[in-house]
Formats: sequence, structure tokens, C-alpha cells
Amino acid sequence: EEPPTSSSNTSLSSLSPLSLARALSDAFHEVATRVSPAVVSLRVASLAVLPFFPFGGPRYEVVRGNGSGVIVRGDGWILTNRHVIDQAQQINVVLQDGRRFLGRVAAADEASDLAIVRIDANGLPWLSFADEVRVGEWVLAIGSPYGLDTTVTVGVVSAYRNSGIGDGLEEYVQTDASIHPGNSGGPLVNLDGRIVGINTMVVGRGGGIGLAISAPIAREVVEQVIQNGTISRSWIGVLIGRHGQRVLFHAVDPNGPAGLAGVRPGDVLVAIDNQAVNDPETSIRLIRRRPAGSRIVLDIERDGMRLRIPVITAPYRRQPFSEGG
Repeated sequence: EEPPTSSSNTSLSSLSPLSLARALSDAFHEVATRVSPAVVSLRVASLAVLPFFPFGGPRYEVVRGNGSGVIVRGDGWILTNRHVIDQAQQINVVLQDGRRFLGRVAAADEASDLAIVRIDANGLPWLSFADEVRVGEWVLAIGSPYGLDTTVTVGVVSAYRNSGIGDGLEEYVQTDASIHPGNSGGPLVNLDGRIVGINTMVVGRGGGIGLAISAPIAREVVEQVIQNGTISRSWIGVLIGRHGQRVLFHAVDPNGPAGLAGVRPGDVLVAIDNQAVNDPETSIRLIRRRPAGSRIVLDIERDGMRLRIPVITAPYRRQPFSEGG
């Protein structure tokens, strides 16, 4: 079952410029009104260690922060950023109607910077994910910047970024809709009221460039947690880079899954599970998105020969490679 979406039968071609502007304004209002009840404010309390004193041992202080989240299932499943709830001692979830719940972390994914928070409630409004995102389309960012609950900003999708920003699953929707501290974890939605991304960071203070983790990655996290109770990412112990127009294994951990399977530095990666790969970013995503313990087949070229090497993936972990899987 999907939450309802809206449509209009009005013929825009017959409207004056002022009427068109008003129609667009009405569309923003309609989307914001319908979507906002599914957006929550997260009030997070965590412990921070103060500088060590010679006598009396370490001291702690309670640090309070604000973030946002979006309800993705009506029985209390809330999607947010991992960095919003990291080290949280207590999470207070505030709904738009003023109801408050204690939240608990159901799962957190380091690779995507996403997390699931659960609350004991049913019959809640919720949002689904968009199937696609188009550069130039209108989007609304909804959240609690600086603790100002249910704040709505409007912009367009500026770009779809696949690399060069983070250490994890690098797939972001870039927008010029204003995003500020406290927006993290809130949804970026299209005019159908569907999630195109989860707002997560700003590039340059006051630069007007916001980034949201893409809907496909967010959907995968939600589905894995609902089905398996946890999030599983794959790692094979390689550094993948570009060499001209080819994808190359620059380094291979000899004790990692790929190294133990026979992959060597200098091998050219041609395909993963029969899917051709032409860039390192696609290769990394195809590896990391598979559950740990999966069997993948790497098509590689070595010394003019084509080889197929099966690899059993291991759980994702950070490694001293700047860009690897």
C-alpha cells in the first residue's frame, strides 16, 4: 500500500504568468501540508568527555543536539542520519502534532550515514521513496534547522553526485533548497511528496549547496532493517581506481576476500556479476550494496587474458585505502 499522491487536471497553458506562479505556490503549499506530518524532530542527548584532569579521572557533560527524521512506516519506523544519533544516550522524538516519544536506535549504517530509530506508535503518517530523480525538478527540504521544527525550504535538484564527497556509499542528490544544521536526517521530497533524498550535509558555509543521500540507498537501508533487523555491507579488500578509460585494482589486501581468491594489483576490472563497469564509483557501489557473505564474480583482464574470479564478500569495514570496496 502506498500513501496517496495528488494530480491536477488544470490546463497550465491557459494560465497567465501570475496564475502560473500562484499555481506553483499552491503546489508547494499542498505538498508541504501533506508531507510535514511525517517529518519528526529529534532531540538528542549524548555524553561528551571533558579534558582529563590529573585527579578524579575523566569528567563528562551532557551535550544536547537537534536533528530531523522521516517516518517511513506507520508503525514507528523513522529514518535519519547516523551522525544525528551517534553516541546518543537519549532520543526524544517530537511529531508535528506535538506528541513526544522515546526513540531507540534499531540500526545504524556507517557506510551510508543512515540510521533507523523506532518509537512505540501505530497509525502514523509516512512517506515512500521516489523511483527517480531528475536534475532541474522542484524539491522541498523539510526539517528542524537550528531547532525550528517543520521548516520548509524550496529549490531544485542541482545535480546527482556519484563520487568525491564522502568515504561511504557516495551517491547524493545536490540541491539549492536551503539546508542548515538540524535539517540532517529530514527528507528532500518531490512534488509528489515522495522522498528523493535524506538531507545530510552542506558544502561551504552559506554556499547554498545542500546534499541529500539518494533515495535508492535510503530505501535499501530501510528494506534491509525491516527484513533482517540489521544492515549488511560488503567488503573485498581492494583499492579501485581509474587508469585511462579502464578500472584498475591499484592495491589488494592479501588477506582480504579478493586477495585470497586470487585477485592481484594491476588487474583490470571489466564486470561484476556480468554487469559491465566503467568507473570506480559504480564498482564500489555494486560491491558494498551486496549483503556480507554474498558470492560475486569478478571479470578481470590480466596480461591479455580474461579471467572470472568468484569472491565471497566480508562485512564492510574502513580500511587504509582512500577509495576502495
